[in-house]
Amino acid sequence: MTDSLLHRAIVVLHIAAAVVALGGGAAALRWPNGTAAHRRAGRAYVWAWVLFSATGIWIGRARPTISPFEILTILGAICVAFGVRAFRKTRSGAPAWRHDHLRWMIRSYAFVVVASINQIIVQGGLPNPPWLFWTLSLAPFVVLPPYVARLRGRFPVRTHENSSA
Repeated sequence: MTDSLLHRAIVVLHIAAAVVALGGGAAALRWPNGTAAHRRAGRAYVWAWVLFSATGIWIGRARPTISPFEILTILGAICVAFGVRAFRKTRSGAPAWRHDHLRWMIRSYAFVVVASINQIIVQGGLPNPPWLFWTLSLAPFVVLPPYVARLRGRFPVRTHENSSA
């Protein structure tokens, strides 16, 4: 396989992983927590993020500098890792695991959405002034807090005192 063919194959994998992450993340947010559908969507989302971030870093390896897309990818992958870590706290009985999991996974979803929208703009040859990239990158931090607060209202934190009642 030539380097050019390998590069194209990696790009296709990267795009496919982004599409699966977008779909899996949307499905995980759609289905109620704890259901089989939510768990399947969540697993697909996490594995898609692993592939998405690995291929994104591979694609960027030839550039002498780190691009903003690679920064978004790295930050999103860190959020996924913290989201998975929060989920694993269920076994320890930590009362706030669900809120931590939700917060980190929604942040990671924002990163994949922002990176995807920005790539569509760049690859589509649309006007791409620097302010647009940064506006899109920072918008989730304005849009998401009320959404997270609404979701948190559905899942109150159980402390050890009121969980046994």
